[in-house]
Amino acid sequence: MLATSFNASSNINNLLHAYYNLVMSKEFSGIERALLANIVSEDGFSQAIMTAVNQVRAKEEVHLTLFNTIANKNLTLFYQQAMVGESINNMRLLRNTKLNEIKSTSWFDDASKRINLLQRVESKVIDLLILTLEQLNVQAKKELIFSSVYGFLSVLLTALLFIRLFFQFSEEQKYKQLLIRQKEVLDQFKVIVDNTLNSVVITDPHGIIEYVNKRFSTISGYEPQDVIGDKPKLWSSGKTAPEVYAEIFETLKQGGYWKGELKNKRKDGEMYWAKTTMFPVKSSKKQITQFICIQEDVTQQKHDKDTIEHLANHDPLTGLPSLRLGKDRLEQAILAAQRHNLTAAVMFIDLDGFKQINDEYGHDAGDYVLIEVGRRIVKELRQTDTVARIGGDEFIIVMTNIKDSRAISQVAMKIIDSVKSQISYLDNPLYVTASIGISTYPLHGTSSSVLMKKADTAMYQIKHTGKNNFAIYSDISR
Repeated sequence: MLATSFNASSNINNLLHAYYNLVMSKEFSGIERALLANIVSEDGFSQAIMTAVNQVRAKEEVHLTLFNTIANKNLTLFYQQAMVGESINNMRLLRNTKLNEIKSTSWFDDASKRINLLQRVESKVIDLLILTLEQLNVQAKKELIFSSVYGFLSVLLTALLFIRLFFQFSEEQKYKQLLIRQKEVLDQFKVIVDNTLNSVVITDPHGIIEYVNKRFSTISGYEPQDVIGDKPKLWSSGKTAPEVYAEIFETLKQGGYWKGELKNKRKDGEMYWAKTTMFPVKSSKKQITQFICIQEDVTQQKHDKDTIEHLANHDPLTGLPSLRLGKDRLEQAILAAQRHNLTAAVMFIDLDGFKQINDEYGHDAGDYVLIEVGRRIVKELRQTDTVARIGGDEFIIVMTNIKDSRAISQVAMKIIDSVKSQISYLDNPLYVTASIGISTYPLHGTSSSVLMKKADTAMYQIKHTGKNNFAIYSDISR
């Protein structure tokens, strides 16, 4: 009886050690699952977490090895038969995968199923412990102290089982809820990005497109399947200077933001302007993992802006520059003449006989005459010169880069001859002439205001002395 009791005690001791190592292995499996969950929740991993995961896995393997060494053959066989299935294979594959390359979304369930299988083996060990204790109790029921101790031990082990089951269940529910909340946040984020008014494109570090939202398709005409896996150059217009792309690449490579406007090409070939913001996304190790490009179609805004600027700087009737733009061109002509030691000139033109046409034939006829006169003056000028309508029947001409002052008089005579030619309006012959006053830089002044004032003075001298002619300031005897 003593030998039997001794063997039973030894068997219980082995079971207890096997149980302890199995429980510790299961405990480290739970810790590993928690660390992986933290990696997902923080959307990245650090060297410290990687080290912790490897240490936990090593400790788990040590306890499993001790369990299989201590456990008897029947228990070892039960363990081998229990720890099979798809989840076990998936976890083996997971452990052979680098942490930053884990793509599977089912690893949490696989880890939980593996822990449940370990729990099944743990229950088997407890059953064997209880059975052995019962056998020992039958064999040594008269030994009250011995029986009480092991009875207490069985109760303790049972309580320990329920406590661990409770905490395991609580932890499992906690991480499941965490994953559910994370999925809800990601789903909400996707809805927001999909429905934003701006185009959103996400690429990998090599510029390969991974995602585009709905607005991108609306603006560009490209569907996701047209562009995912390709590069953004697909919709490049070819109108952007190479140095701009070089600037973008260098800015993003340095981890900075790039903002500007790019001219892109829609799928149907139409060009459009996009106000663009680009920036990198970095991991916890400061490595670039993605690039994000946000664009707003500003084609209409640019068109409206250009239209407004054109209207502000051009005469709506003739399309010629306005007084404002004419003055600006005169300032530029003066600066150019200063730099190159040349001459610049400004001409004031007033039409003779224009009021009579308005009175006799109406304002439509007057408008027609102004348009035709503007066209004729432009025809007599160089591309570098400017003619502006400054109001009513008055025009100014800005001539720049004049090397020979005689060219000024020649141009004035050409304009006079061109303007006085007959203008046909609704089969009616109309006639106007031009009175022109001229001032030059630097002879008559060095500022635009002085030159314009003196040209205006010269023009009024001609109006009072015969019209249909020109005069250079201080040369009113002509």
